[in-house]
Parts: sequence; C-alpha cells; structure tokens
Amino acid sequence: MSLTPPIARRDPKRIEQLGRVRVDDYAWMKDDNWQEVMRDPSLLRADIREHLDAENAYREQAMAPTAALQERLYQEMRGRVKEDDSTVPAADGPWEYYRRFETGAQHPIHARRPRGAEGPEQILINVDEQARGKTFYKVLAGEHSPDHAYYAYAVDEQGSEIYTVFVKDLASGETLASPITNCTGDFSWSPDSALYLLDLPR
Repeated sequence: MSLTPPIARRDPKRIEQLGRVRVDDYAWMKDDNWQEVMRDPSLLRADIREHLDAENAYREQAMAPTAALQERLYQEMRGRVKEDDSTVPAADGPWEYYRRFETGAQHPIHARRPRGAEGPEQILINVDEQARGKTFYKVLAGEHSPDHAYYAYAVDEQGSEIYTVFVKDLASGETLASPITNCTGDFSWSPDSALYLLDLPR
C-alpha cells in the first residue's frame, strides 16, 4: 500500500536579526505561546496539532509492517540487561544510600539502609510506583538532607523539562505540602538542611 506523508504548508516569515535577513517557511510551527504550551500541551494551536497528529499517524502506518521485528529487537535488548540491578551503596553518616531496580520495572527505587549493619531497608521513593498510569514520568535528581531527615527529588511529568521539586519527611513518610514548581529541577541542600534552587524558576 502506498502511503503519502503529510506535507507542512509553507508560510514565509521574514526575520531580521543583527543586520541580516532570513526567511523561515515553517516559523508558523512554533506556537507564539510556546512557554505556556510546555506547561500545558492542550494549549497548542489547532493547526500545529493537526499537522503533528498527521505526522504521527503516518509514522504509525509506515512502521506497522515492522511491528513484529520491533518487538523481537526489544525483547533481545531487554534480555541482555540485568533487570534486578542496584547501584553501589554510598555511605553517609549512619546510612548507606542506593538505587535499585526490580524485575519488570522501568524506573528505580531510591532507598537506604543502616550503615555497616544488617537492618531493614527504607524506601525513599519508588519511582516505578509513582509513574504508574502516566505516559511520562522522570525523576531528574534525588538527594537526602545533611541531617538525613528529608529526601528531595525533582519530577517532570510531561517531558517539558519543567520540573517540580518535592520534599519527603523520612520520619513520617509524608510528602510536604507546597512543592517547588516550574523550575529546572536543580537544587542543593545547605549544611543546615535548608533546600535551595540552583536556578531561577522557569
């Protein structure tokens, strides 16, 4: 079956910068409201969405005959990966911190255990559990406070690279109210266990 790819319309836009002029035929594909769209994709302009949907539909049709091969390659690659793996524990104070994967999980568990002794594991965050039911979920960073009382982590739930930083009270297991939103996800603990962003909110 012959497939016809969608062709984006050409809508020349004259742009003058630094004394030079260039013409961009496809500038219309960048929404003027792009920063808000990154936070809420439903705001994307209708004509842009229509073209992207058409491109995605074309890709699905074009790749359909390779579905079985894609699955075989995926299973082969997965078969070469140790699924129940973990990082080397990093000792800090009375604890050893590490990340580990469970078989079948796509995301790690961030955990700790008492240093130098047999003791129960404490799960800081189970990323796979938190990601369940979501189309995208990424934890950029996770770091405990110097006093070992809190665990902060930055989450992007739509692939926009705009993060929300959450802080978990490790004694109660509760996530604190008022997370830090619309930021790059870069943060640091001060020696007195206060949390600071390393960049301005977006």
